[in-house]
Amino acid sequence: SKLMREVRTSVLDRPGFGVFPENQPAPVAWCCVDSGGAVRMLHVQTAHRGKGLARILVRRVLSATQQAHGAECRLHSCVKKTNTPSLKLFLSEGWELQPK
Repeated sequence: SKLMREVRTSVLDRPGFGVFPENQPAPVAWCCVDSGGAVRMLHVQTAHRGKGLARILVRRVLSATQQAHGAECRLHSCVKKTNTPSLKLFLSEGWELQPK
């Protein structure tokens, strides 16, 4: 599909990670980081939610970024107030809310 082609291009063109089931070319979850250190496109397909995939991706992308740029390197993410699952995830991982 067009969406999956766009996702694949974004995942391949930006630092990030995807979760690919065995023998499948398309990811079921993905997370990318832009050049400004923002977590972008954190997404888990509906059928795979509730399995901890987003948490694994967030931890992995932070770890990889800190390994590449030093432990003091921090990432950020802009999350809509209405996106309760993402807010809960980031807060539970020790991220802090910052005013706009």
